[in-house]
Amino acid sequence: MKRLTTDTPKNNLEMALNLFYVKDEEVWVRGYGKGGADISLLNLTREILSYQCPYVEPDISDDDLIMMMPEWLFDDVRATEHVIGLFYQAAWVCAELREHLKEFENKEDTRMKKLFISQPMQGKSKEEILAERKTAICQAKEAVGDEVEIIDSYFENAPACNRPLWFLGESLKLLATADVAYFATGWEAARGCKIEHTCAEEYGVRIIEAPGT
Repeated sequence: MKRLTTDTPKNNLEMALNLFYVKDEEVWVRGYGKGGADISLLNLTREILSYQCPYVEPDISDDDLIMMMPEWLFDDVRATEHVIGLFYQAAWVCAELREHLKEFENKEDTRMKKLFISQPMQGKSKEEILAERKTAICQAKEAVGDEVEIIDSYFENAPACNRPLWFLGESLKLLATADVAYFATGWEAARGCKIEHTCAEEYGVRIIEAPGT
């Protein structure tokens, strides 16, 4: 799944998700300062107050401003003070939640990715299947840019009486645990591989296809 937190948003969605952030233990607002620069939430609030509530001292201290904002939430919801207080509270909550999400995503980025291999097996020997898997692992590592944990989806000791649908069901269980799915040469012609490809696509598993497919 694509990261939601970024320090360099490139579109409206990324900008919205990363509008409020924490820097030096203070909440900042991206792009709302002079000339499109970032500005601290406290200073932006002071600017808003200078227009909407000019009776507030322009040099109000950080501590007094921080104490005043939650108090304004008790004003009438139609009052300008209530709206400003609500904005302030929502902004720092969004910034705090973003920090927790960013920490989680950073940990996910360092976690070894799990690789699922989808390959046509009908009519192939064990040696051919394993050789193809070895190639798939090398290509997947190169594409991911790091080591990967291989999900064992080769049911070598499965009962011979099991139907193809049983194998597909077991494969989909394993696919559900994967970060990356590699589709070996010829997957487009194998019904099981095509179903696995559709599932990976629909449920957000990163897809890597063999060169030339």
